[in-house]
Amino acid sequence: MIFWDGGFANNSNATVMKLRNDMKTKQQGFTLIELVVVIIILGILAVTAAPKFLDFEKDAKEATIKGLEGTLKSADALVYSKAVIKGVENLASTDAKAIVDSVKLNFGHSQAEWADALTNALEVSASKTDTNTDWAFDDTTDNVIYFYPQGEKNPNGTGTDKGTCFVKYENSLTTSDGKFEVTSDTSGC
Repeated sequence: MIFWDGGFANNSNATVMKLRNDMKTKQQGFTLIELVVVIIILGILAVTAAPKFLDFEKDAKEATIKGLEGTLKSADALVYSKAVIKGVENLASTDAKAIVDSVKLNFGHSQAEWADALTNALEVSASKTDTNTDWAFDDTTDNVIYFYPQGEKNPNGTGTDKGTCFVKYENSLTTSDGKFEVTSDTSGC
């Protein structure tokens, strides 16, 4: 009579033990080919994904520029709203009454200058000369002020020294024409 003892019928325990030992010795780790295939796949993934992560600085500068542009637009909306409530939205910058919350106005919008205008409308660390601030600015052009990250070229420069990573605030409104706009350029960030 044949009894099944956990092994194969008509096999002795020695044969079963030999099969179990053979299976254990065959599964002791990965083969060299398996390891090489995994390394190649990881290499391909790294080469594919790396360019997407290498340009963080450019993306960060662009986001910062867009953030300041939004901040300027929001601050202007608040200033203009207060000017309308106060009834000074139609006054030119030459009128002494064209002021709201210590912000000098030109037709309801902040004047395009740092001192006594945008500095009082924004909570931004900016300077013409101090390199310890987040932003540099240039307000040498009438009715225009440029903000650009420290270390970038001045957008008000000339030729190849002209920066292309900035926010431009312009208020050249007059009683008959002119324009008010907040724009940005991130092509050189």
